[in-house]
Amino acid sequence: MRLQPARSDDLWPRLRRHLERAEGFSINFIFSPSRRRSAELQAQLEGALRWRTSLLDVFDPFEHPRWREGFLDAATGSQAERIRMRAPLWVVLDRHAGRPEADAVRREALAALNERRGALERHFARPLILALPQGFNAEVWAYAPDLWTIRGFAGELPAEPGETQQAARASAVEAAASAPVPDAEVASLPAIREWRRLAKIAAAEPERVVPASGWAATEAALHAGALAMAAAIAQDVSTLARARAERSPGDPEAQRDLSVSLNNLGRVARAQGEWAEAEAVYRESLAIRRTLAERLATPEAQRDLSISLDNVGRVAEAQGEWAEAEAVYRESLTIARTLAERLATPEAQRDLSVLLNNLGRVARVQGEWAEAEAVYRESLAIRRTLAERLATPEAQRDLSVALDNVGRVAQAQGEWAEAEAIYRESLAIARRVADAVGQTPQSLQDLDRALVSYAGIVTGPEKISLLREAETTYRRLATRQPNNTELKDKLASVERMLKEAADDRPLQGS
Repeated sequence: MRLQPARSDDLWPRLRRHLERAEGFSINFIFSPSRRRSAELQAQLEGALRWRTSLLDVFDPFEHPRWREGFLDAATGSQAERIRMRAPLWVVLDRHAGRPEADAVRREALAALNERRGALERHFARPLILALPQGFNAEVWAYAPDLWTIRGFAGELPAEPGETQQAARASAVEAAASAPVPDAEVASLPAIREWRRLAKIAAAEPERVVPASGWAATEAALHAGALAMAAAIAQDVSTLARARAERSPGDPEAQRDLSVSLNNLGRVARAQGEWAEAEAVYRESLAIRRTLAERLATPEAQRDLSISLDNVGRVAEAQGEWAEAEAVYRESLTIARTLAERLATPEAQRDLSVLLNNLGRVARVQGEWAEAEAVYRESLAIRRTLAERLATPEAQRDLSVALDNVGRVAQAQGEWAEAEAIYRESLAIARRVADAVGQTPQSLQDLDRALVSYAGIVTGPEKISLLREAETTYRRLATRQPNNTELKDKLASVERMLKEAADDRPLQGS
C-alpha cells in the first residue's frame, strides 16, 4: 500500500516512459524527501525534453506572492503551442517540508486543482506533475481524491542518509491530532488569509472573486476543527455565489458554484449537529442540480445530482426518516449504476459502492437483513476489485468499510465465526492504512470504527484492550475538534461500552 521508494536512476526511466506515452491530460505525483532530490529529477526531465524539441514549464507557488492566480491560470489555461509540444507543467510543492504554513499552501493547491478536475481534463491536454514532500500521500488522498483516483504516475524518491522528513512528518501529524488549534492560528492559515483578502475585494468587485478560494478556506477551517469560523466563511461564500447565480441565471457554471457552496454550508451544519439547517441547504442544492442534470445531461451533471441526493439522504437518516432516506438513496443508486455501466471508471465504480452501502445501512436499521446482505456483498465485491486493481490507501480503506458492513449483518444473524473473521480482516486493513498514510483524523476514525466493531464480538481482556485503544484515539480526536458533536457522541458510546465490559469482567481469582 505504501509507495515503494526507488533509486532515482530507477524512477527516472519509469517516469520518462510514462510521459513519452502519455496522450492529452495526465496527473502525476512525485514524492521526495527533499527539494534537492526532486530538483535533480526535474533537471533530468528538462534535459530529455530539449532533445525532443519540447520544454518543461515550471511553476513555484512559494516564489509568487499572488501564486493562486498564476497557478490556476497555468494549470487550466489552453496553450496551443505547449499542447502541441506535449510540454509538461511541473509544480513545485515540496519546499519547506513539515512547516504548517507551507503545508497549508500545498493543501489549498491540491483542493483547487481537485475542484477543477473537469476543466483540466477538457482543456489541459498535457501532463501535470505535482512534486510533493515525502509522506504527503495522505494529504493528497484527503484534498484531491478525484485527481489521485485518475493519476497516471506516482513515484517516491528514496531518502538518503540523514533525510528523515517522513518520520518527522508522522510525528507532527500525531501531535496535531491530539492538540486543539487556537482560532488565531487557524485564521493565519494561508487559505483563510487569502479568502479574507478576497472578501474585501468582493464588496466592490464581486466578479473578481472565485468561490473556490472560499471553499478551500472552509475546508481549512473544518480540517482544523474551527467550526464557527468554517460556518462564517461558508455563509459568505454562498452569499457571493448566490448573487452571481442571480445575475447569470442561464450560466451553468454559476449555478453549479452555488450548489457547491450550499453543500459546503451543509457539511458545516452537519458537523455542528444542525440538521434542519443542513437539510434546507442540501435540498436547495439538490433543486439546482436536478435542473442542471436535465438541461446538460452530462455525466458530470448526473454525478452532481447523485451526490446531492446522497447528502439529503444522510440528513434524513440522522433524523430517523428512513422511508425518505431509502427513496433518495434508490434514486441516487439508479444514477450511479447508469454511470458505472457507461463510464466503467474507478470513480464511477466507487460511487456505486457508496450508494449500495447507503441502502444497506437503511435496510439494516429496519431489520431487513436479506436486503442489507445483498447490497453490502455487491459493494464488497466492487471494492475488492478496486483494491486489487488500484492498491491505493483509499481503495484499501473502502474495502475495510465494506467488510465491516458485511460483518455487521453476519453478527446480527448469529453467524459469529464469519463475523469475527470479517472484522479481523477489516481491522488488519485499517491498521495498515493508518500505518501507510500516517495518523490523520480520517485514518484514526477508520481504525476506531474497526476496533469497536471487532470489540463487539469478542469478550474478556481482548474486548477491553480494543475498546481502550479506541477510547484513547477518539479522545484525542475530540480534543482536537472540541465542537464536533459526532466525535463527542462516538467517544461517549465507546466509554459506555468500556464501562459495561469492565463491569462484566470476572473478579480476579474468581
